[in-house]
Amino acid sequence: MSTLTVNTSPGGGTITGTYTVTTPPPPGGYPLTYLVTEPSGTCGAGFQNGIRGRGSIAIAFADVAGAHLSRDGGKTWTPVRDGMGDANKLRDSGAVSTADQRTWYVAYNGNAAGEDITGAGVTANGILKATLSPSGAFSAWSLVAQIPGGWASAGNDRQALDTKAAKDSGHPRETGRGIEIDEPRGLLYKASWDGVWRVGTDGTGLTRIWGAGNSITGMCLDPNDSHVMYVSVDLGPKVGVWRIVDPHSTVSAESGITGATMDYPQDVCAVKVGSQTHVFVATGKAIQGASATWGVAYHPPGAWTSGWRDITGNLVADESIADVRPTGIDVWVNGDGTMSLAASHAYDTTPGGNGSRIWWCFGWSGVGVPSWKRPSDATVKYNLGGDGELWWFRKKQPTFMPDKPGFDSRPCFLDGNTILFAGRSGIARYRRGPNQLEVVNEGLQVTYAWDVVCSRTNALQGVHNDTDWGALRWKDGPWSQPIMGTSAFEGSPAKEVNWGGHVSPDGVWSFASGEGGAGSVKTTTSLFVDNPTYTDETGTGSNQPPAGEYRGCCTWGTGAGMVVLAAHQNGKIYRKVGTGAGGAWTVAAEWGALAKQGRVLFATSGDAVAACNQSSGLYRSTSKGASGSWSTLATGSSGSITSGHVKADRVTSGRFWHVRGGGVYRIDAGAAPVRVGASSITQAAWVGCYRRPSTGLNELYVVENGSNRLWRSRDDGATWDNITTQSFRHATGGVVRGGDITIDGVIDLACQAAYCLTLIDPDTAA
Repeated sequence: MSTLTVNTSPGGGTITGTYTVTTPPPPGGYPLTYLVTEPSGTCGAGFQNGIRGRGSIAIAFADVAGAHLSRDGGKTWTPVRDGMGDANKLRDSGAVSTADQRTWYVAYNGNAAGEDITGAGVTANGILKATLSPSGAFSAWSLVAQIPGGWASAGNDRQALDTKAAKDSGHPRETGRGIEIDEPRGLLYKASWDGVWRVGTDGTGLTRIWGAGNSITGMCLDPNDSHVMYVSVDLGPKVGVWRIVDPHSTVSAESGITGATMDYPQDVCAVKVGSQTHVFVATGKAIQGASATWGVAYHPPGAWTSGWRDITGNLVADESIADVRPTGIDVWVNGDGTMSLAASHAYDTTPGGNGSRIWWCFGWSGVGVPSWKRPSDATVKYNLGGDGELWWFRKKQPTFMPDKPGFDSRPCFLDGNTILFAGRSGIARYRRGPNQLEVVNEGLQVTYAWDVVCSRTNALQGVHNDTDWGALRWKDGPWSQPIMGTSAFEGSPAKEVNWGGHVSPDGVWSFASGEGGAGSVKTTTSLFVDNPTYTDETGTGSNQPPAGEYRGCCTWGTGAGMVVLAAHQNGKIYRKVGTGAGGAWTVAAEWGALAKQGRVLFATSGDAVAACNQSSGLYRSTSKGASGSWSTLATGSSGSITSGHVKADRVTSGRFWHVRGGGVYRIDAGAAPVRVGASSITQAAWVGCYRRPSTGLNELYVVENGSNRLWRSRDDGATWDNITTQSFRHATGGVVRGGDITIDGVIDLACQAAYCLTLIDPDTAA
C-alpha cells in the first residue's frame, strides 16, 4: 500500500486529494474524475541546456527532455512539453520571459537530420512560445518563427573545436543566452551559428541583423540602454565580444571590445548599478592552445573599446587549463549596490580534475578581484524530497554530481541569495543562508525512457528501462524514488542501455541490455529483495551467442526447464533450455541485422510468443520460440523507434494486440493480424491490456504519438473512446516509447525523456 498525491492541473495546480492504491482497486474504483495524469516521480534528470527565471518561477530546458517549470525557486519541477513534439530534436538552448513571467519564449536549434520537430513541418531552428496563467496553468508551446538554414547551432558546446562539422558532432548541447527579448518594442533576438536574428513577438519581420558566418554563444541587452546589445562570438571572423548599437532597427554601429582574455567567449551578461552598466564575460581559451588566459572578464563603466579586467582570481588556482571551457556567467545587484556573481564551466576531462565546475561570490563591490567560492566551501546534499533518501543517480554516477568533474555545468542564473546551476546530471541549487549546495532534480525527467514492465502479482512493483543508466526497479509504486538494481546494472552507462524487459507468469524477470558491443540478457527471481542476484544468461551455457548487443528477451518456466529467448543485434533469435550454464543455445530464427535502435519486444501467452521489431517485422511462434515454429505476420518498417508494440491479451489465451504503421491489430491463434478500431486512430504507438476484476473483461488502451491522444476500448477494439485530457498531453510530451499496466489498472508509460504515471478509473469515468 502506498499513498499518492495527485494534481490535475498540467502545470502542477491544485492538489485534488491523496489516494491509497491497493490490489485490487477499492470497490467502485479509484475516486478519480475521469482521468488523472502525473509524472511517476522518477527523478532521472539529464543534461540541462538552459535555465532562466526570477523569484519563485524558473524554467529549465533539457538536451532531450524539453521544458520543466518550477514554482518554488527550483526545488521541484513539472514537465511543460505540450506542443514541443519530440523534445529530443529541439536541442533547447535558452529561454526568456516577459517582465511578469506570463509569456515565455524558448530558442531551439533544430536537428542535424532535418527531421520534423513539432509535427507541423518545423525542421530547422527557431523560437517557441507558451504562456503561464495566473492560476498556474501552462499552455502548449507554439511556433513563433523558424530561422532559415536548417541545422544552425548556437551557444557553447562540450569541446573547443574549430570547425562547424566538428562542433556539430556528438552532442552539440548548445547553451547560454540563446534568446533575448525587447518587450517594449515587441522584439525577440535569436542566436545562431550564422549570426543574430531578429523577429517580432508576433512572428513577423524575421531578419538577420548582424554577424553572418559567426557562431553566437551569448547575447544580452544593456539594462541601462535598450539601444545597445552585447554579443559573444566563439567561431567566425568576429571572435570576441561586441557592442552593437540599435539592433531593434538597423545596426548603425558595432564596437569590438575584445582583449587578451577574450578568446572564444561563451556567455555575456550585463547589470545596471545605479545609472551605470557593468558587463561580464565567461571567456574561453584559444583552441588547442594552452597559453591563452581564460576565466571571467569584467568591463566596468567606461569606454567600450578598452578597459577589460581579468577577475578570474582563484577560479583556476588548482586546475589545469586543458579541456576547460568557462560557459556560464550571471550577476545580481544587491540592495547596497554590491554585486553577486555565479560562474560555471564545461566538462573537465583532465585526469585528477578537482571537480570545481561551479563558483560564486557575494557582495563584490567591483573593486579588486572577487574571492570565489566553490562546492568544497559548502555543504553538499544529494537527497531528494523530504524523506532523506539518497538520489539513485548518485549511486550510479557519483562523478556526475555538482561537486564532481563530470557535472559539466553550462548555464546558471542567480537570484538574490540563490543560484541555480544547470549541468549534465540535472540542476544544482546553492543557497547562501545555509551555505548549501544541493541536487534539485525532483520532477525532472530522464534522457530516454524505453519501456516499463510491471509485476503480474504486485501492483507496487515494476521496472523502468532507461537508455543511459540501465534499469530502475521500484517496489513501493512508480511514484516513489526507485531503487537501483545491483550487479545486473552496475557499470558504464554506455554499455547498460536497456531496450526492454519481460516478466513471466513464473516470476522470472529478464532484461536485454547493451551498447558498444558489450550487452547481455540477465534474469532474476529475486528482483525486489534488498540484494537481488542475477544470472547472465548470454554469458553461460554451451554454444554461446557472439558478443554484441541484445535488443529484447523473454522466458518461460524456471530452473532446468526454463526457456530463454534473446534477440541479438545481428537479427538472430537465440534460444536455450535451462538457466545459467545448464542450457545449450541454438538459433531459433533469423530476421536480418537490426538498426542501432532496433529493439525487439516480446509478448507471451501460454506457449505462444509474439515478437516485433520496427525494421524487421512481426513474428509469432506457437512453441515457446522453438526453431521451425515461427511464422512471419508482417515485414518491413512499422514507422519509427516509437512504433511496433505488442502485448498479450489478459483474457483470451493465445491472443495478442499489436500497433504497427499507425494502426491497431488483433492477432488470434492461427490467424493473420486483423486491423481494428476507428479510422481516426492513425498514429498508434503503444497498446496496453487490462483485465478489470469487477467485469472480467479486457480493456485496451492505445496511445497515439504526434497527436498525443489516449484511446480506450471495452469491446475488443470494435469501438474506441477518446479519453485524452490536457494533463495527459502535458505529462507525456507527445512521444511514448513503451509502457505497461499494473494489476490494479495504473498505466505506467515510458515517454520521450520521461516516466509518466497515468491513473484511470474506467468504471466511474464519464
